[in-house]
Amino acid sequence: MNTALEARPPSRDRRTKFHSKMQRVLVAVDLSGWSKATAIYAAGIARRFDAAVTLIHAFDPEGITKIAGDRVYGSLDDARRDAEERLSGLVEEILRFYPKCDMEFRIGAPAEQIQTAALLLKADLVVIAGHHPASPLRFLAADQAQEISRNLSCPVLVYNGSGTAADAARKPQPMDNSAQSAAS
Repeated sequence: MNTALEARPPSRDRRTKFHSKMQRVLVAVDLSGWSKATAIYAAGIARRFDAAVTLIHAFDPEGITKIAGDRVYGSLDDARRDAEERLSGLVEEILRFYPKCDMEFRIGAPAEQIQTAALLLKADLVVIAGHHPASPLRFLAADQAQEISRNLSCPVLVYNGSGTAADAARKPQPMDNSAQSAAS
């Protein structure tokens, strides 16, 4: 008989010990339409492990001047304030069904800011938003994941989702006291 295999705990016990260590999920969002679906997905993962969720957006002043998007700003301050308000609004939406959610708003290069936050917050998982398969931005998510994962000891998950962001938004159920007490 193989005593090494016999001494090993059952796989269910090993999974429980590993997963019980997950305490924080860092969710990098670009505030596009896919950000909400990504945040909902990440909150679902966090809920399974009773982990905290931190939504992070890195406002890149250099990037805003390159890609104006669908909004026009009179100044970078207006753009920064708008991005911070949109991140706050997204956190409020997630808080409706998962109460352990907060936010980090950072200024600088996104990959660098996300790496720094992941290290400081001791994130156990980093989730980044992918883009719709028809979007030309879908290739950026893979590049960002590679850049973000450098120097991190935790995994980086690129959420590409299925369906639309609106479909994902309909899936979670708001948490109320009866749902929490039933789960206890």
